[in-house]
Amino acid sequence: FNLKNKKILLTVGRLVKRKGHDYVIQALPTIIKQVPGLIYIIAGSGPYQKNLEKLVNQKNLGGYVKFVGNVDQKDLAAFYSICNVFTMPSRQLANGDVEGFGIAYLEANLFGKPVIGGKSGGVPEAVIDRQTGFLVNPTDVDEIAKVSVKLLTDDALAAKLGTQGLERVTNEFEWDNQTEKIKDILT
Repeated sequence: FNLKNKKILLTVGRLVKRKGHDYVIQALPTIIKQVPGLIYIIAGSGPYQKNLEKLVNQKNLGGYVKFVGNVDQKDLAAFYSICNVFTMPSRQLANGDVEGFGIAYLEANLFGKPVIGGKSGGVPEAVIDRQTGFLVNPTDVDEIAKVSVKLLTDDALAAKLGTQGLERVTNEFEWDNQTEKIKDILT
């Protein structure tokens, strides 16, 4: 994928409208002006892929966006490892379709990566704003661009949020802790 010496934004998830890939793509021209060596990797497949590809072509971003399709666990770990920032500004659609929780945010944090999520649905349960990443207005292209640039250019901040995310996942979401929560609910 020619990723050497590139800054990498990553989204992992089904390609459906609510995930926010389209708003990240719209933010890319602004991001690229400040982070010229950027590549946006989109892992997953789904019914919205043709719309996303069309948007990429309309904005002449073919050299900056890579659709990698569904990836196996080994390759998924590799993508999380090489990315600089995980982004998925999910939003609630008019028909009520909304992100329930977003395990992908926790997966990215487990690899020590800062995350960007949308202030929508269950995402604020997965992303602690300014602690494990940033929560943004999922339909505000300027805010998505601004936060992306901040995390892609401020290595200390990105590392801090990624480390805090890793600590949160290992402390709060390990199996023993989850089992205890379930026991407490059932008793």
